[in-house]
Amino acid sequence: IKIYRIVTDQYSKSTIVPLWWKTPKYFFYQMQPKYIDKYFNGIICLSTYLIDKFLKSKLNSHKLILIPNFINPDSSSDGYIHEMKVDKIRLGYSGAMIEKNGIIDLLEAMRLVLQTNTKFELFLIGDLTHASKNILIKLQQVEMEFPNKIIRTGYLKTENVSIALKSCEILINPRQAGIFAEAGF
Repeated sequence: IKIYRIVTDQYSKSTIVPLWWKTPKYFFYQMQPKYIDKYFNGIICLSTYLIDKFLKSKLNSHKLILIPNFINPDSSSDGYIHEMKVDKIRLGYSGAMIEKNGIIDLLEAMRLVLQTNTKFELFLIGDLTHASKNILIKLQQVEMEFPNKIIRTGYLKTENVSIALKSCEILINPRQAGIFAEAGF
C-alpha cells in the first residue's frame, strides 16, 4: 500500500486556530512537513510555492508531485480555435463564486472598466448557488447598469470548462495577494 498526502494550500494561523483551544492543531500542521511527511510515499502539491516549501523542510524532491489545480485549457482536444473579435474583449473567471476568491472586487473592477470601455464583457464560469448575498447584490447592480456585459454559465462539467475558457481573450484570478493565494495557485 502506498500512501500519499495532497496539500492544497498553506493556511495562516488565524484560519486554523480561530479559537485558543485549537493551538495543538496548528502545532501539528506546522510539524507535519518536517517530521511526518517523510514517511509518505509522496506528497502531491497544487503549486510550485508548496513544492518549494517542502524542499525547504528537507523532503526528498523525488517524493514531490506537482499537479496544478487550475483546469488546463490545452487538455481539451476538441480542435476549438478561438478567433479574437474586434468589437468585444471577453474576460473570463472560472471558480467558486465566494468573497474569499475576490468576486466582489472583480465585479467592481468590471463596473469601473465598463464605464470607460464597453468592448469588455465578463464571462463567469461557475455555480452561484453558494454565493453570498453581497455577491448577488453586486452582480445584480453591475448587470443592471451594464446589460448584456456579464455572462453567467452556472455549473459546467470539466470538459466544458476548458472549452469555455478558450472563448476568452483574458483569464482572471481575482483572489487577493497573499500566502493563501500564492500557495493555492
